[in-house]
Amino acid sequence: MYKYFFSMFFLLLITNFIYCQTDCPGGIADSLTESTYKWYWDEDLDGAMFSRTAGLIDLDLSTKIQIVRTAITTALDKYTSQTYGAIYFSEGDENDTDALKIEFTPMDSDEWGSAPGGQFKIQINSTKTWTDYTSLVEPTYYWPDIQTIMIHEMGHIFGLTHASPTSTSVMYYNNGNVRRNLTDCDKSTISEFYNPEYSLTIQNNFNDGSDYVNIYDSENYKLQKSAPYNHVKRESTWPWDMEAENQNCTESGKTYYMQFQNWSGYGFGSPQNEKQDVPMVDDGTFTAIFNETYNVTFTNKYGSSGTGGLISVKGSQVSSPSSTEEVVQYSSINAAAISQTINYVYFTFQSWTKDGGQTIPPSEMTSGSPPFIPTDHTTYECNLQGKPVNTYRHLTFNDDEIGEDIELTWDAHPDTDVEGYIIWRKVKEN
Repeated sequence: MYKYFFSMFFLLLITNFIYCQTDCPGGIADSLTESTYKWYWDEDLDGAMFSRTAGLIDLDLSTKIQIVRTAITTALDKYTSQTYGAIYFSEGDENDTDALKIEFTPMDSDEWGSAPGGQFKIQINSTKTWTDYTSLVEPTYYWPDIQTIMIHEMGHIFGLTHASPTSTSVMYYNNGNVRRNLTDCDKSTISEFYNPEYSLTIQNNFNDGSDYVNIYDSENYKLQKSAPYNHVKRESTWPWDMEAENQNCTESGKTYYMQFQNWSGYGFGSPQNEKQDVPMVDDGTFTAIFNETYNVTFTNKYGSSGTGGLISVKGSQVSSPSSTEEVVQYSSINAAAISQTINYVYFTFQSWTKDGGQTIPPSEMTSGSPPFIPTDHTTYECNLQGKPVNTYRHLTFNDDEIGEDIELTWDAHPDTDVEGYIIWRKVKEN
């Protein structure tokens, strides 16, 4: 029983180990540091044989040269495409001393190719019989596939190191393998090293479904994007600029003009402009901070419907109601009552209210009096208390004899809010 259970446990371990595969190379080490390179092959095969049949029938020279050239350019294309423009190879000649050299040369029997450390070179074993037919790369024939070897050795040129035997990466090879295509992990290792992606979010501090931000590419071409804008770009596409733009925002049925203040989410310098360089950081969120702009009006309020007269706004006397003033959020604006006579009624200040008689909260007034700090579109009302004046009345008396009734005559007060008159009689005491 013990042996039975032990065998089952051992079998499970071996099975899990066999299927615990990865598609990754061993890592990335020495790398290419320039953006453009040359490659060169002198088309010397050093006697290497190529076959496309099960029997060893060597191909003609021109066909063999074409097979090798195809293997070189295909391998380079597969790698450079994963750098997304960061690395570029073109064919050079014997005068390009810094070019990547490809050469066929005798090597040990257990070697197919090499990329010698410290040398910008790929060597292919000229003592082997090569093929570009995948059907011949089987244990029966062991013709190594030139494209598989070339993409493996080219991986070393780009800095990839050998993969483990359990990996499906092109960076692990034995003589029965055909691995002509980079795995997903091969690709991501190259792209993240040479030209990583940066995922950014650029947004406003408001979102009404129609707000936007402006993006400028490296050619300074302007793109208007709905906010928030998720910005995923390769390193080689930098620089990018982002720009905040003053715009309208509708919230709860009200429209506000939004004015830019600053950017948040990164250590931007000062002073800050609407247009800023997009920082090259991953998973960054940059927010354009705007303040609302409020439409503010000041008006006198007296009697049953009076709103006219004069009122002081920002230190100047203006007619009431005043013209609309634009006040940016968190900013203040000053106003003051003016004692005045209107239609033979002398008005003096009584209190401030807003928007039809509402009490003004302490947060909108400084120490209970102007200046005001509006928090929305607002009409501030200067409530005035009136007292009729007598200069209008033209009071007259009749000239009747003593003992007859005294008749008084005066003009009616022109203000309809004056509803009554009081006559005082002064009695002389003996």
